[in-house]
Amino acid sequence: MDNVVSLLRPGEQRHAFDLVNVEVEQALLAAVLIDGKRAYHRIADELRPGDFGYDVHGQIFAAIVEMADRGEQPNIVTLQHLLGHELAAIGGPKRLTEAPHMIQNVPNYSRVIKDLAKRRALAAALEDISARVANPSETAERLFGELEAQMRAVEDRRSGSVLVDPTVLEGEAIPDRKWIVADWIPWGVVTGLYGDPGLGKTLAAMQLQTSAATGSPWLGLRVARVKSLAVLCEDPAEELHRRQADINESYGRSFEDLSDVRWMPRLGCDNLLMTFDHGIPTLTPFFFQVLRQAKEFGAKLVIIDTVADTFGGNENDRGQVRQFVQGCLGRLAREIDGAVVALAHPSRSGKSEGTGESGSTGWDATFRSRLYLSAGEAQEDGPPDPDARILARKKANYAAREERLDLRWQAGALVADRPASGIYGTIERRAAERVFLDLLDATTREGRPVSDKPNAGNFAPRAFSRRPDRERYGKADFHRAMERLFAAGQIVVEQFRGANRHPYSAIRRAQNDE
Repeated sequence: MDNVVSLLRPGEQRHAFDLVNVEVEQALLAAVLIDGKRAYHRIADELRPGDFGYDVHGQIFAAIVEMADRGEQPNIVTLQHLLGHELAAIGGPKRLTEAPHMIQNVPNYSRVIKDLAKRRALAAALEDISARVANPSETAERLFGELEAQMRAVEDRRSGSVLVDPTVLEGEAIPDRKWIVADWIPWGVVTGLYGDPGLGKTLAAMQLQTSAATGSPWLGLRVARVKSLAVLCEDPAEELHRRQADINESYGRSFEDLSDVRWMPRLGCDNLLMTFDHGIPTLTPFFFQVLRQAKEFGAKLVIIDTVADTFGGNENDRGQVRQFVQGCLGRLAREIDGAVVALAHPSRSGKSEGTGESGSTGWDATFRSRLYLSAGEAQEDGPPDPDARILARKKANYAAREERLDLRWQAGALVADRPASGIYGTIERRAAERVFLDLLDATTREGRPVSDKPNAGNFAPRAFSRRPDRERYGKADFHRAMERLFAAGQIVVEQFRGANRHPYSAIRRAQNDE
């Protein structure tokens, strides 16, 4: 008795034997497994896994739906592979294949299962309402209204359409937004990570996995501790091994610390997750393989490297792009109750203009968050630092845009060159301004005035970036600090006369700041 009750869905055990029909549920599953698609399609639009009273039966039906979505014939062999442990809990596969059933009764089985599902929902609602009936602060009108609303919600959930009345949220605690990386990689949706070729997108993704597994910061940012799975279509396992060794060295970790990391090296394989036949999207068997392995491992973060390897449609067709991001990658995020990070290359215009966008606006519109990894900024007095990198947040539905991280490639890993933006960025900006003012005071005492004109030989940001007491800041940092100080009125340009009586202009602290 206890073993049978334990198979029921949580919260339904007290109504076990009058509101669940084991024989009917097993008869329907047996009919679908034996008669296959013909029986399944008779009830596919009506029955949901959540309608089954026994959780195991619901999992079995969900696996059958998954097989049918892939175009496979539902069969006991595949089911045994997917749910061997669950089948053992009800007596093994023979318990289903030998269950008494009649193919022509499949619609009747479905109606019984749906009716009992509604009755269980009604019983739960009545139990909740009855516990409040004696409370004088509750009105009968409100209790009737809530009961009616709960029953409507049952029907809406079954149809996939839930109507939300926001007035019922009054007084409810506002749920916290969940993040893999706060402000950068949100939970439950797809983040696009774009990057110019050869700058380290895959490296950044592997470091994200390492941080999620070990609790170490990712590029100076805090990361949620989760398991992760990476589908890596561009590199063989040997290259991943070499890269991870460099990451471990940078993090001070070993391979033994990576028990919450999994890779799927897929170089040279068919990696399409969704294809389109006359515009109709179809999830591929490989999608369901990735989904199954992510669920079995318990991954809450899945990395797809790259979009070009996994998208089987036309990247300039906005409808196909949205189907892929929402119906494929987004479904993956929802099914694992986690996040997906999809790596991609920007278009030529996206690279040249610094936006990091791809060839179609559909990608940028559909991603909830989009990051762009690019090379360091060019210097007026020389080429850009070849090891400098910038990770910018180009789109963020749930945070501010255009935040950036200054990074550096160092011994096979990306490291934060300076603290991130946000509160850390505020501290960093103030520190850069302090150093600018200190250097301005020093050059003034030395009789070496500096200019705000970029073409001047004594341009302040350039002059300060060459001084040994510049701390860790460069010309670009001093240039931004100078503009902020001008805007704040802390520095001004004044006119002076030199020893030869010729006029010149130079930067000075504002009078009220001295």
